[in-house]
Order: sequence, then structure tokens, then C-alpha cells
Amino acid sequence: MKKLNYLLSGIVLMVVLVTVGCGDDEPKLSAEEQLFDKITGTWTAGTVTFGTGDDRTTDYAGFTIAFNGSKDAGYSFSTSLPAAVSSDRGPFNIESSGSWTFTNEISDASPSSVGITRTNDQLSMTLFIDSDSSARLEFNFIDEDGDGIHGNGRDEAISGNWVFTLTK
Repeated sequence: MKKLNYLLSGIVLMVVLVTVGCGDDEPKLSAEEQLFDKITGTWTAGTVTFGTGDDRTTDYAGFTIAFNGSKDAGYSFSTSLPAAVSSDRGPFNIESSGSWTFTNEISDASPSSVGITRTNDQLSMTLFIDSDSSARLEFNFIDEDGDGIHGNGRDEAISGNWVFTLTK
């Protein structure tokens, strides 16, 4: 009987040691890294509205925006503009690529929205994350870059609230 107790105690000890030794060896991603993994990739515009609902979808047919980078190396974006927009000015013609940052510290890996800032001109945008493949990018674009044409008719045609409905 004593031998059976020793044998069972030994088996229990082995099971405990194996179970404790089988921890998760992969490093945990921070909330910011998890969120970036969700938004990284190329997004295509489904609908585009300007101002109080002016439909600009036709102008932006084929528009894509790609979010790339890493927390350590920094985040970047690039856009692919349709010919109709490329030959004209628009909020992404002025800054068609560059870097961006999260506006606030990220503590939730699955927020319904996140603030991002385009680094070159400090344009603040909000990305509403509907799912891993559906989002909405909203921002108020004002061209005040001192290019000598602020306030002219073309400037007024692109300054205002923009909403890009995106799919990945």
C-alpha cells in the first residue's frame, strides 16, 4: 500500500510539474500592437461624403489607403488616388503618404474608434472600427498651409468634413 501511495504521489507530482512548465511562451502584444494588427493593410473606399452629405464616391472610385509599420519603427500610410482626384487637389493629394501616430495612449485592443494624427500636417482623424474588415475614417480638413491660395474657390471645395467608408 505504501508503494502505491508513493507511485500515485509521484504521478501527481509529474502532472503538476508538466502543467506548470507548459506556460504560454509567446510574448503578449500590447493593446496598441493588437489594435494596429487590426487596422494594418490596404483599405478601399466604399463611399465618400463631404460636408453635410455631398456624395464624392464617384470621384474617389478606386481610392485605397494602406496602414503599415510597427510600434517600434513607427506607423506609415500611403494612398492610391484615382485619376480624377490625382489631377485635382484633395485631402489625400496634399499628403498622399507619410507617417501617423495614435492620438492617445491605447489601452483597449478593441475600441469602437481610435484617434490618429497624420504627422506631417497634424491632421486629426478618427477611425471608427466596425469590424476587422469594415471601418469609417472621419476628419475635418482645412487647407491652411500658407500656399497663398487659402480661401479661394478650390480651397473651399475641399475644406470641410470628410467621411470615408472603408473595407479591407
